[in-house]
Amino acid sequence: MTKFSLSGNAASMQQQPFGITQRSGPTKDSWEFHRPQITRLYKDEHLKLNEVMAIMKQDGFIATERMYKDRMKKWCLAKNIKEHEAIAILRIKSERDAVGKDTMIKKHNHTVDIERCVRHARRKGLGDISLSSASVPSYICCKTPPPEPLSQPPDGESLKIITESSITLQSDKEPSADSEESWYESRTNWSGNLVPVFEGRKAQADRMNYLLEYSTICRSPPPPSDFGIPEQLFRNISLYYAGSFHCGVWINRNRDGATAFELDSLYDPDQRNELQGHFSMASNLKANGSLVRFRRVLSKAFRLIHDILQRSHPRTLDRLFLSFLWLMHNGLSDVALLLRDYIRGMATKLTSINDPWGRIFRLIGNLDERSLKEALVKAWQCNNDALDRGIGPFSDAGLLTRLNYRNYLSHDVIEAEKFLRLIFNEYERNSERAATQIPTIMLSLGYSTLAQCKYADTEKTGLEILARARDEPQITFNLQVDAMVLTALAQYHQDKMSLAESSMRGAIEALEGAWGTTCPLATRYVNLLEGWLGEWGRGEDADELKKVADRVIGLDETDMEQNGLI
Repeated sequence: MTKFSLSGNAASMQQQPFGITQRSGPTKDSWEFHRPQITRLYKDEHLKLNEVMAIMKQDGFIATERMYKDRMKKWCLAKNIKEHEAIAILRIKSERDAVGKDTMIKKHNHTVDIERCVRHARRKGLGDISLSSASVPSYICCKTPPPEPLSQPPDGESLKIITESSITLQSDKEPSADSEESWYESRTNWSGNLVPVFEGRKAQADRMNYLLEYSTICRSPPPPSDFGIPEQLFRNISLYYAGSFHCGVWINRNRDGATAFELDSLYDPDQRNELQGHFSMASNLKANGSLVRFRRVLSKAFRLIHDILQRSHPRTLDRLFLSFLWLMHNGLSDVALLLRDYIRGMATKLTSINDPWGRIFRLIGNLDERSLKEALVKAWQCNNDALDRGIGPFSDAGLLTRLNYRNYLSHDVIEAEKFLRLIFNEYERNSERAATQIPTIMLSLGYSTLAQCKYADTEKTGLEILARARDEPQITFNLQVDAMVLTALAQYHQDKMSLAESSMRGAIEALEGAWGTTCPLATRYVNLLEGWLGEWGRGEDADELKKVADRVIGLDETDMEQNGLI
C-alpha cells in the first residue's frame, strides 16, 4: 500500500499507446476499433466530451478535442444545431402547435432542446419560420412527449404515484426534512431495524384510493418518477472507475486523501460472497416454509451492507447487481425493493454525495420498481465495460464479472455452454494467469452441464478442478470449496447418497476450519445437507443439523424485541 498525490507526475511514466503518435493522433483503424465504446459513452450514457476523453485516456486511447469533434461530426454524433436544422425543427413545432399538439424533437435519436433552436433563430434573425419551405432532414423526427402528471388534489397537496414495495423497514423515526435524504424523495422510513415487516395490500389500496379520489384522470399515467436516473447511474459508474484506476493500482479516496493499493492486496469487504450466500439460503428456507429462519437470514444479509458500502472494491457493484437480479428472478422482488431502499438510506450515512461512489448508491436507491430490472442489467454491463477498461479483460475480477453477467443473461443453457467454451479457449490462449483462471471457467461450465441434467459430466468437472488444485497451489480456497459443492450436487442427482453427503460435509468442514463455525457459507450448506438427509429418511440426523444451523443463524431484532432483550 502506498500513498501518493494524484496531482503528481506519475502519469509521465505511462508509455505512448501503440499506433498513436503525439503529432498524428490515432490511426483510422484505431478510431474504428474504439468507435463503439466512444459512441456508447457519448450517446448512450450522455457523458460530456471531456469526460469521454478522460475515460478513453485511461484505456490508452489519446486524441485532442479537435480530433474528437471532427470524428463526432463524421459519425453523426455532434450535438450542435445547424441553421437549416433549427429552421426545420421550429417549422415542425409551429405546425404541431397550430393543431394543439405537444412536440418532442429528436435528432439522431437525441432529444433536442427546442429553446436552443428558438435562441438560434433570434440570434440569426431568421424571421417567421412557419413560412419556410425548408425540407426536414431524415435524421430529425418528432413525436408527442409523455403526458403531464395528474392534476393535483385540494389544499395544495401534490399527488404522487405510490411505488413503494409491499415490504418496508420498521421504524419509529422519520428522516429530517433538511437531511441529505431529502436530496431524493424518501420511499422508506428506517432507523437501522433490519427486520422486514410485511405491509397489508389493503393499506396500500386505501392510500391509493384516497389520492385518486381527489384527482381527475383525463390521460395516461405520468412517466416514471425516476426518469433520467438510469443515465445518471451509467455516467457515475464510468466516472467511478475512471477515477479509481491509476497506473495499474486501485485508488480508495476518503477525507484524508487518496490511498493506492495493489489489486491483490486490496481489502474485499465481501470476499466470501456472503451477501449472495445469505440470499440463496433465505430462498431455500422460504421454499421449505421456514419463514422465521427466512427472516433471520435476511437480517444477517442486510447487516453486511454497512461494510460493503464503506469500502469500495472492483467486485462490489458486480455482486450487488447479481444479488438484486437474482432476488427478482427467484420470486423475491419484495426483498429486492427492500434492499434498494435500505442501500439508499445507508448510503446517506456512509458515503459522500460529492463522489461517484456515493451517488451510485443513491441513484440505485431511487430507481422505480417498474424500471429497476432493466436499469440494473444495463448498469451491470456498463460496470463490466468500465472494469475491463481499468484492469483489462484478462484480470481475475474482469473474468468473474463477465461470467456472472453472462450466466445471468443466458437463459438457453446450451448456448451458455457454447459461450463458456469460447471463453475457455480465449483465456487458455491469451491469459497470463490461465493456470488459475481456467478452473474458474470450468466451475461455470460445471453448473451449465448441471442445468442440462448432465450429472456425470458435472461430477467429472468438479473432480478435475480439485485434481488441478492439488497441483496448482494458487487456485483459491473458495474455488476448491465451490468444486466440492458442485461435485456433491452432481452426486446427489445421481442418487449417490453416500458420496454426496461425504463431498458436502468436506466442503462444510473446510469452510469451518478456515472461517470458523459461524461462516455463512458453511451454514448455507448445512441447511442444504439437512434437506437431503430429511429426504433420505434420516430425520434424526437432519434435526441435528437443523440445531447447528439455528445456533449459527441466531436471533434477529424481532426475536430480541419479543423476548424483551431490546
